Amino acid sequence: MDDSCWLRVSRLALDRDGYIAVSAAHRSTSHPEVFAAGDVCGRVDLALSRSGVHAVRAGPVLAHNLLAALEGRDLHTHKPRPRSLCLLATGPACHRILGGLERPRCVGLALEKPYRQTLCAP
Repeated sequence: MDDSCWLRVSRLALDRDGYIAVSAAHRSTSHPEVFAAGDVCGRVDLALSRSGVHAVRAGPVLAHNLLAALEGRDLHTHKPRPRSLCLLATGPACHRILGGLERPRCVGLALEKPYRQTLCAP
């Protein structure tokens, strides 16, 4: 059984990629009592990369919205930053920070000798 099996049998509305479909308030589009953030969900109003940064940044809005839903108050929307930090693991204890672009134009890979390579997208 794959990791997403429970989502398919949950009866929650899913996006086309199989993630929980949520609004800008991170509320399920099919079950108003369900909220989700991070890799388990997909926003219906915009496309986000699969990055933990988005989940962390959605946390305060999600916390507010959970309490607001319980108390009958208005929900806040999460406005993600257009760019986010991405870490690229290129070997043991070796990470390179990419400029936060969804599709970086040039990524340098630091590989152990004798393998050194730079990948550049067109």
